[in-house]
Amino acid sequence: MPESRAKDVFAALDWDGDGAIVAKELGPFLRKPKGRGNNLLLAVSAGDGGDTPAAQVRWTYRRGLPYVSSPLLYQGRLYLVRAGGLVTCIDPQDGKTIFGPARLEDKGEYYSSPVGVDGHVIVCSSGGTISVLRAADQFDLVRMVYLGESIHATPAIVGNTIYLRSQKSLWAFGR
Repeated sequence: MPESRAKDVFAALDWDGDGAIVAKELGPFLRKPKGRGNNLLLAVSAGDGGDTPAAQVRWTYRRGLPYVSSPLLYQGRLYLVRAGGLVTCIDPQDGKTIFGPARLEDKGEYYSSPVGVDGHVIVCSSGGTISVLRAADQFDLVRMVYLGESIHATPAIVGNTIYLRSQKSLWAFGR
């Protein structure tokens, strides 16, 4: 099965890892409540650590939310990257859209979380494409690099070096 959400779901249901889903594995899934999911991003004011009353919710955002990757807060902007290569940038103060959704050239899946470095946002697709965006108030694709291997891990930045684990390799990009 190709890399996809379907493959992820299959792996989650195949508890014993035998490559087949049997009734005892599927039963609990079928008994779960049905209905549409409500993905939601919230900005919540810091409180006393107790329950969060509605008054502490500063804003909510429901569009363009990622399936796996975490949002990136970088240089006063919140970047979201989701399947299909859609990038949205929002203002973390008020939740208003700064730009997007804008489409990257690789329209595949995005499991890796974006990272910020040196005034740029680095986004890696599961298809092996690294996209470098300028951290700005408009979508500005600076460069693309195709590695030729799947990328699911989030890049790590140490000093002036970016480390990236792909399907078969560990890469180091730096000066």
